Amino acid sequence: MFLGRLVSVLAGLLCALACYGFARCLYDRRTALLSAVMLLGIPGFAKIFRNSRPDMEFAAGIMLACWLVVWGMARREGWKRQVLFLSAGAAFGLANLSKGPYGIFYAIFPLAV
Repeated sequence: MFLGRLVSVLAGLLCALACYGFARCLYDRRTALLSAVMLLGIPGFAKIFRNSRPDMEFAAGIMLACWLVVWGMARREGWKRQVLFLSAGAAFGLANLSKGPYGIFYAIFPLAV
């Protein structure tokens, strides 16, 4: 049970770290730290955080992808920006894979609508 929950805990901490980085790109350091701490204090987030379900891995992948896109948009250099965008795509792909065989529908559904 410990190893199953460990993955969710690490994904939740990665989600909080990505929230800090995302807010750091847009605001100052104090606001970014406050937003990451507030994310960890949300009751629904804490409930998913301590259960071993793939929802936290999905949330961490999406948050990481958002942070990498915003960080890439702030860059002026060509190859560093491309690496950040490719990493964001990989994070989104891994988030979709964490949902199992139905993860592909998260990418296809916006195209169908």
